Amino acid sequence: EYKQTPNPFSSWEMERSLRIVFTTKNMLTLLFEEYGYTGGAHPFNGYRYSVLSLEDGRQILLDDLFNPGYETALNVAAEKIFRETRKLKDEETLEEQGFALPNDVFSVNDNFGVLKEGLDFIFNSYEIAPYALGPTQFPVPCEDIQELVSPTGEFGQAAN
Repeated sequence: EYKQTPNPFSSWEMERSLRIVFTTKNMLTLLFEEYGYTGGAHPFNGYRYSVLSLEDGRQILLDDLFNPGYETALNVAAEKIFRETRKLKDEETLEEQGFALPNDVFSVNDNFGVLKEGLDFIFNSYEIAPYALGPTQFPVPCEDIQELVSPTGEFGQAAN
């Protein structure tokens, strides 16, 4: 097969990029984007946020942004927007609508960016749904999570 095709790699493709999407006096939000095709049924792509401290270069986690015990309230706020973004029915479980989450319970992932408007989450293809459903990107506005923000945390300091 190799001898019949002069350059079997001619249909392969890979693109990667890195963009600065938001900065504050103490944080930097980067978005890594990847697209490629190496044969097969379909191409692949993915998006990955990284939020970094401008003071010491460490990666900022959700725990650095919110008061302890924020998880349940953040997941409730995020699921509402996730369902709106995906036009999902409230009365159906996520599993019934094609999503695979542990115990059929929605929770945010660690693929988030801090933006001026709030947090932006991305679930890539295959992460919680089949390729055919594609990735899901959705914003959680500041006003929906303001009471969770630690005033001494990175997000609280950025607002000041």
